[in-house]
Amino acid sequence: MNPERQETGETLPEWLRQLESLRTAPGDPHEFWPRYLECLATAAGGAAAVLMAPARSADDSLSWRSAWEWKSAIAAEALLGLFRGRCRGLAERSGRGRLSLVEPLDAADPGTFVITVPLLPLQGEPPGVVLILVSATSRSEAAALAERLRLAADVPGTGGLLRTLEQARDRLRRFGSTLDLLLQLNSETHFQSAAMLLCNEVAARHECTRVSLGWTEGGYIRLQAVSRLEKFEKKMAVSRALETAMEEAADQDSEIVWPAPIGGTLIVRDHETFARDQKSGHLCSVPVREGETAAGVLLCERESRPFTEDEVRHLRLFADQAARRLADLFLASRWFPVRWWASARRGLEKMFGVEHTLAKTVTVVCLALAVFLVFGRMEHRVRAPFSLRAAEVLVVPSPFDGYISAVLAMKGDEVTIGAALLRLDTTELLLERSEVLAEESVHLREVQQARSGGALADMQIALARLDQVRARLGVIDHRLERAEVRASLAGVVVEGDWREKVGGPVGQGEALYRIAQLDRMLVEVRLPEADVHRIRPGTEGRIAFASRPDRRIPVRVERIEPMAQVGPEGNHFLVRCLLLEEPEDWWRPGMAGSARLDSGRRSPGYILTHRTVDFLRLRFR
Repeated sequence: MNPERQETGETLPEWLRQLESLRTAPGDPHEFWPRYLECLATAAGGAAAVLMAPARSADDSLSWRSAWEWKSAIAAEALLGLFRGRCRGLAERSGRGRLSLVEPLDAADPGTFVITVPLLPLQGEPPGVVLILVSATSRSEAAALAERLRLAADVPGTGGLLRTLEQARDRLRRFGSTLDLLLQLNSETHFQSAAMLLCNEVAARHECTRVSLGWTEGGYIRLQAVSRLEKFEKKMAVSRALETAMEEAADQDSEIVWPAPIGGTLIVRDHETFARDQKSGHLCSVPVREGETAAGVLLCERESRPFTEDEVRHLRLFADQAARRLADLFLASRWFPVRWWASARRGLEKMFGVEHTLAKTVTVVCLALAVFLVFGRMEHRVRAPFSLRAAEVLVVPSPFDGYISAVLAMKGDEVTIGAALLRLDTTELLLERSEVLAEESVHLREVQQARSGGALADMQIALARLDQVRARLGVIDHRLERAEVRASLAGVVVEGDWREKVGGPVGQGEALYRIAQLDRMLVEVRLPEADVHRIRPGTEGRIAFASRPDRRIPVRVERIEPMAQVGPEGNHFLVRCLLLEEPEDWWRPGMAGSARLDSGRRSPGYILTHRTVDFLRLRFR
């Protein structure tokens, strides 16, 4: 039935009064939307009403879902099921063009229509759509109802604005109240008077039966002030119970409300015990935070009603804004040594506390590293390449010009004193010796003839020629004796391989072999010019062969060559070092590696930077 036929000129219908009430005092959304849908359905004489709300998907498209629903007690379930099935499609059409549609619910039932009412948007949000199931005699009558319902489309938006305005007013009221309290606290010069002021003001503004303030002393919460009570006994049972409840809130660093809300995760055992023993009714403990820690706790008691969430937020705002002033007054009220110790303790807690652990660890490590680099001491070792040399080396030269007849020793052979190394060809020497022997015979006959003839002068000449020939014969015999080259030192042949030059010529004095004794070796270090002033005879060090880098062999500097040698990497000095261990079987002359010679104890910073500093000094002198 059309409710318009029931209206009179004197009395407003109930649904209209309800709409006006919702427009001016929307209240909670869980109460607002069912009442709003019921008013629209009543105004149109409908059996059901649904609010379709849009939601944006990942591809920025709108999808519609049923947010709230109202139905009358006499509505048929079959009709409601058909109505719910058409809600999504009609909401999309109506919401896209923000049109009020009037569509028949079913072609077989021309007396039932669905009216869509697009709501006005609020703060840029996509508007919702209300769909109402109505009964009408014709489509024109249903359209007239739709026009009436459009007049109520602004009620949710107006209600939302009123809620926002009321929240803003409430925030402004809380801010003004907090600012007024701060002005009063700032005028106080002593901690006790400021604490009493805070407790009295909170008790008056929130209608509390008692408000208590506890502050941290020696790591524990101690009761400092109680509202409307100038003096109290701190050792009384109620004082101890208050401190225990405050400790519970401070340990969890969170606001605690008693009775505890359903599903709460905070521990409220001490609050429950205090409320039961003191018959307080309702409790609210708010930590007073100084920085990131709870320096005190404000505990409020009230019997008339529980503490709401807005009141808890207001108390938290009071506590947070008053914390700094209370902390300064509390520190100023203490004895000087205590104040000094408290300040030092706070600084130490910041330095060694658990906050910012990574940054503190990095800072401590950097400081420790800097101290070690400047004041630490470690052995400074000069690094340079070295080569192994034999302590005694014999060069075997060619005794005369000749040709190689046979090679008896090669590189790597061990030889003894007198061992044959190489044999020179003696064919020419033997022929020359035969010729000299013939000349000797001739000169002997000349001497005999001159002596028999009494020619003394001719005899003297013949004797001189005979001596000359015999001298030549001695030279030839000496060369024949040395034609077989022999070793005059026991050792190992380290140079000389003439196997491919058999029959080839050699010159007198040309080096044929080099023999070294492997039981005595020394180390020859090529020390850079920049480090030569750090090394002295007697300095010890370590060497490591390139073939055995894991083996460290001790050495001692014996002598430093006074003359620098020029190399591709700059000037260097030859430093001869003695081995402090017996040579091993696998050592061979010419083996190379790296030597590290001790140059004294230096700071790690000097060791790391002295080359750079020396370069800069030379560069910018």
